[in-house]
Amino acid sequence: MNGPRIGHATRLLCRTTPAACDPALAPIKTEPKLFVRGQPGVLSSGVPFCVFTSLCPGSPHVTAFHCGRPVSIVRWIACLGLVLGLIGATPHPGRAAEPAAATPTAVPLSQRIDRAVADFYRGPEIPLANEWDLHRRVSLDLIGRGPTPEEQAHHQQRLQQVGGDRQSAWRELVDDLLARDDFSRQWARVLEVQFSERRADEKITTLEFRGWLKNWLEQKRPLNELCLEILAADGSGETLRPAASFFLNRLAEPNLMVRDVGRIFFGRDVQCAQCHDHPVVSDYEQSEFFGILSFVNRTYLFTDEQRGKRALLGEKAEGELEFASVFHPARGKTTARPVLPMAVAMDAEPGAVDDADAYLIPPAKDQRAIPRYSRRQQLAVLATHPENQAFNRNLANRLWSHLLGTGVVHPVDLHHAGNSPVSATLLRQLSDELVAQGYDLRAFVREVVLSQTYQRSLFPPDLGSWGGPAGGVATLSAELDSFERQLAALAQPQATLSEELSRAREDLDRAQAQVDRVQAEIRTTREELQKQRAERDQLQTPLSEAEARKQKQQVLIDSLKGALTEADKAVQLAPEDQELARSREGLNARLAAAMEALGGIDQALEHHQKQLRRGNDRVADLRSRVVALSNRRLALGEFVVEARGVQRRIHSRQQALADAQSDLVLKQQRWTQLKEWLELRDEAQRNPATGDANAVAERHERLRLQEAGLVESWRRGFALRGIRGLSPEQLAGSFFSSLGLDRPIRAKIVAEWMSANPGQAVDLAQQPELRKTIELAVADQVWNAEDDVAERFGAPAGTPQDGFFSTTDQALLLQNSPGFLAWLNPVEGTLTHRLQSQADAGELAEELYRAVFARPPDREEREHLANGLTQLSSVPQPPDRTALVQELIWGLLTSTEFRFVP
Repeated sequence: MNGPRIGHATRLLCRTTPAACDPALAPIKTEPKLFVRGQPGVLSSGVPFCVFTSLCPGSPHVTAFHCGRPVSIVRWIACLGLVLGLIGATPHPGRAAEPAAATPTAVPLSQRIDRAVADFYRGPEIPLANEWDLHRRVSLDLIGRGPTPEEQAHHQQRLQQVGGDRQSAWRELVDDLLARDDFSRQWARVLEVQFSERRADEKITTLEFRGWLKNWLEQKRPLNELCLEILAADGSGETLRPAASFFLNRLAEPNLMVRDVGRIFFGRDVQCAQCHDHPVVSDYEQSEFFGILSFVNRTYLFTDEQRGKRALLGEKAEGELEFASVFHPARGKTTARPVLPMAVAMDAEPGAVDDADAYLIPPAKDQRAIPRYSRRQQLAVLATHPENQAFNRNLANRLWSHLLGTGVVHPVDLHHAGNSPVSATLLRQLSDELVAQGYDLRAFVREVVLSQTYQRSLFPPDLGSWGGPAGGVATLSAELDSFERQLAALAQPQATLSEELSRAREDLDRAQAQVDRVQAEIRTTREELQKQRAERDQLQTPLSEAEARKQKQQVLIDSLKGALTEADKAVQLAPEDQELARSREGLNARLAAAMEALGGIDQALEHHQKQLRRGNDRVADLRSRVVALSNRRLALGEFVVEARGVQRRIHSRQQALADAQSDLVLKQQRWTQLKEWLELRDEAQRNPATGDANAVAERHERLRLQEAGLVESWRRGFALRGIRGLSPEQLAGSFFSSLGLDRPIRAKIVAEWMSANPGQAVDLAQQPELRKTIELAVADQVWNAEDDVAERFGAPAGTPQDGFFSTTDQALLLQNSPGFLAWLNPVEGTLTHRLQSQADAGELAEELYRAVFARPPDREEREHLANGLTQLSSVPQPPDRTALVQELIWGLLTSTEFRFVP
């Protein structure tokens, strides 16, 4: 065993309420950086290059950073953020520096992680955690539970076989865990919690969403495409329907969609920028809130009554927004643009003349609207594109946070200049590598867990015997002076970039103003088009009436003609009948009058037809004008796109400089903190008891507090492993696995299979269907356990789920819950059942500790348990053996060690 452990479960025979403790101290919100001196040169081919030399003592020399074009000192420094992770990394003191790679891609991410972390650490050597703790740690992180005793034995055997090549066995273990179905199942849980934050199953169930995520991960498809589908899905189609849970379970409420898209996909909580710029975070402007809102405000919840009241997402084709600050109403309203962080925008959008052009399916009471052009689909693409740095940094940071306990930026949903990463170099390397790997979750996780940073011990080093960093206080002072010079050197390129950004904004405003003028004309023309269309439609009424009159008059004329023909026949038969002759003359007169009236009707009809033709011509002309203006707007929009691209590139360069600056500032803070502690310790050692007793005590207290702060800064910078509690899913999985609750389930299914297939041997490796049946049955029971545990141990729904807290409800569940206590019943195959028949105290302790803590007990724990059992067996009425075993197991399950990741 290496050093003390997080809370030995020593008082096993006395049931106590689990300790309510949160060991995490407040994170230090500063950021580290590495700086170098550049010397220009020219290669033999005539291509300019820069030779960078680290200004930090002890760091390697870096040659031939090829810029590809003539560069100035401003360019060198602007490019600095792009090479920070590739140069001047210093290993932990006492460890030989790794040789520099010929190209950056030749160095695995795991090694670059260690270099980036080591570059901000000047403390004593911190060992790796022991193999037992590491096995439990990586199993919890990758498959959601601790290793079984059988898995432990196999790994220990491999360690013995490889001898001193510990990392070889570690890689084998990691690759084995990554290849298991349990990895996809566990990370489906992780991602589901990340996206849903334990919200209620309003329209899509948690299990549906998890199943979809698991299937995606089993197919090893990219994470950015997974995020794209989540943002784009509308709930139609059985395959992608679960992906729509992100919006459907939030009931497509616009403001909630904006907040959670910003937080979960970009790491920016802009909720408080809805009515004005954020009052605390200057980075979060009201325009950013409305920029995201412009992408989602047209989306709405639709209930399809014809499909069993199925919830779907509809989307309107229109819905422009304006906003004004409640703090500055005199500034008036501003038109919202569909823009995401880092100036990722949809500036050139197609226009529609009317609803017939705008919709594939127009909105109606009984059908959801489907536009030809969907802003939410644009959001899905723009938000998850590899060029979107905000998305890449946020996703890499969240994955890192799950594996290391805290993010490089923490809290993970508060990326802004006032909450800099603890190592911008590290964050840039993580996000760049995530993109380079094609957003491959397994590849990314593998590199992180192979790093020594992940494998570090969480126990702080003994500073009492440490002599300080090489060179002592003098070296730290020299480096601090160097940091000051480097920070001063950043002022000019930052000012230059600010000026460039100001000009770029002016260019963007001018380009946007041209588009806005055309858009205003389009709006006016469309209004006139609607007016003319209404007037034209009004002309249809008199035309229809005239057509009806003509038709009626024509029927009369035809009838009169028919009657006149018959009258002529009658007159020919009776020419002497004068009355008949007069009737014929009357019919003839009536026909003449009707013919005359028809002429008037024809004139009126022609007039109305001319009016309608003019109306149609006006409508057609205005439609043509709208189309022409829309095309003009689309063309002018390309200039907006170009101007926005310039702005985006400047933002990227500013981010590189900000990263460089924050890293330098953090180094200053770390070095200053270490320097002050060394000076105070040296003073205390020189004069251990000199002066007033109160002053001595105060000095020792200051030294203790500074040392605690120093250690915590190392922990926050990942040089020392952070302490983190198990997630509710990990806790439930560990309960289930440690107690062996899966064994009765497996045995039952195998027995049923053998009964149905007599004479056939069970070989799960050759019987995938049987294996799948078993795994599904076990997963179903684990889900029931998760549901109970998450209710007490999970954070409130709709909030970040990465914190640790203890509550009375948690203690009561572990103390009194019938469901939890029933897990301790001696069902055949379970841990309780196996231990109750174990007579040897040593073997009982071995099996108990390996099952619960995934490690063997130490000597003190063995003795303590053996003595306790001996004492209890000698009392007049010894306790029931089963109850005693249950009490022992309960004591370990509710201990601090079990509750935290080792």
